[in-house]
Formats: sequence, structure tokens, C-alpha cells
Amino acid sequence: LRAPFSGVIASIAAQPGSRIGAGQGLIVLANPGEPVLEASVLPADAARLATGQSARVQLDSGDGTTLTGTVLGVEAGPNSASKLVRMQVDWSGARPAYGSTGRADIVLQGKTDALLVPIRAVRTGDKGQSQVEVVDGDTHTLVPVTVGITNVNSAEIVSGVEAGQYVWVGA
Repeated sequence: LRAPFSGVIASIAAQPGSRIGAGQGLIVLANPGEPVLEASVLPADAARLATGQSARVQLDSGDGTTLTGTVLGVEAGPNSASKLVRMQVDWSGARPAYGSTGRADIVLQGKTDALLVPIRAVRTGDKGQSQVEVVDGDTHTLVPVTVGITNVNSAEIVSGVEAGQYVWVGA
């Protein structure tokens, strides 16, 4: 057997004594450079990703350390229901073994010094205005707010409340 390029053997598709058919792949080679993280995502999520976005990565086999990464690109996945995101990771030391698994969080949008409240604290008023319930001692007051960036857990409050005020999240 002759490899078409120098690389690292990632997997072998046969055991000693197995029969291999003509044209059947036998060995998977990985490029010898820095490991690249690939993640499968839904097409709707892939549409929000772009080259250069930052990522936070944790390996399942690691010690819980969060590594930083950068999106290299988004490609067609193995089927029409998925896309592949490729990320370069700053491994800061030992590289993971080929086939290691982990989790990546890609930052779609960010802002420094944002005022965040739990998303459950934001309500929609009668006229569609976003509101939060501000608590001052025994007094609870619904205050209209302007909401900025949101995610599944938090909402940025652009105006309406200030840092240091207490908001009611509810049960």
C-alpha cells in the first residue's frame, strides 16, 4: 500500500485476516498539521456562522479547561440535514488524540460591558413593549426596557434599568 500523502493513520477499516474488496477504503489518513475541530450543525444554525468568529472549546476527555478557537469555514455535511463547521483551536499544550470529542460554543455576536438579565425576567406588555419588574424594597414596578442581544439564557438591556437595580425573575 502506498499513501497519496504523508499523514497520521486515523483509522484502519480491517482486521488481520479480513478480506478487502477492490476499491474499498482501508486506511484513513489525517493531515499531519495542527488538529482541526469539526462540528456538525443544522443548516439554519450554519447560516449564522462566518469565518473568523470566535469559539470556546472543551474536550470530553480533558480536565475541563476551556480552549479558544476560530471558525475556519462552513462546508456541506455528510447529508442535506447538516453542515460541517471547521475550527482552528489554540491547543495550548498537548494535542488531542484523533477522534476526540468535545463541545464548542461559537460566539455569534458579542458586546463588552453589557447589562444582562435572565431572559425569564423580560416580559411582553399589552402593546408589545418589553418590560422587566424592578424591585425596590417591598415595591415592584413594571418598567419598559429596550432589549439588545439575546440568547437562550440572557437578554441585554440597552435602556430602562441600570446596573445595581434588582429585577424580579419569578418562579
